[in-house]
Amino acid sequence: MSSLSSTSNILSVALDVPLDRMFDYVNHNVQVQIGQRVVVPFAGRQLVGIVMAINQHSEVPLEKLKTVIHVFDDIALDMQIFPLLQFCADYYHYPLGQLLISTLPL
Repeated sequence: MSSLSSTSNILSVALDVPLDRMFDYVNHNVQVQIGQRVVVPFAGRQLVGIVMAINQHSEVPLEKLKTVIHVFDDIALDMQIFPLLQFCADYYHYPLGQLLISTLPL
């Protein structure tokens, strides 16, 4: 079984897909904060997502996790707005990832 290096972690990322869940990705040697945008591989393409959590473990085996391709420098969404956006997603039964991406400025 593989283990994470001391500079690696697992990011839970919200993506603009019609699925109401987060997706885990391995992040190597890059400093990341919650709310930052990342580019990740998803279903044969590259998508921009929002980092929702930084973990040390995942329910998915480490060998099956894909790696973050790029981390943007700026924080796209402030953590203070997350509870409001989560309420909106729950109230309107809309996937959080799609809601988060639609709130970003072009």
